[in-house]
Amino acid sequence: NEDYSHRLSGSTLRAPLHGPHVHFTAPASLPPLITMMMKLVSLLALAASASGLMVRDKAPDFKAQAVVGDDFEEVSLSQYTEAGKWVVLFFYPFDFTFVCPTEILTFSEKAPEFEAKGVQVLGASADSHHVHLAWTKTPQEDGGLGTAVNFPLVVRYVTLRYVTLP
Repeated sequence: NEDYSHRLSGSTLRAPLHGPHVHFTAPASLPPLITMMMKLVSLLALAASASGLMVRDKAPDFKAQAVVGDDFEEVSLSQYTEAGKWVVLFFYPFDFTFVCPTEILTFSEKAPEFEAKGVQVLGASADSHHVHLAWTKTPQEDGGLGTAVNFPLVVRYVTLRYVTLP
């Protein structure tokens, strides 16, 4: 097991690596928020590399709670793949941030087009299903999505499962 040290906000992250190293150095001209976001992407790439998953690998199945409309439901990757669907599983950091609502609402708006092509959209973040539901019910002017989305928002377990695979 190799160890890779990554400096982020004055602390060092050490993670075992099974794949290529991930390095990130921000140009000095970037605003601090953009630099932080790029470091997060770099860190997630490091974690994905450490998981051993590579492009074209079969995604591991999962069962997890999700917000579907205004309800809590258990969803699994296999319930969609066994039905012959493709799955777009995207990850975003947290609910109640200004970083992702536009993209998530656009995915929601386009979900019927994905569905017509046999594709199921799933969103996952580090939050619980209770936080996901609160986010959909909070008005946009108060930092929420302001509406239920047209695809399941899956709980943090899936994010942790994919980032920390053995």
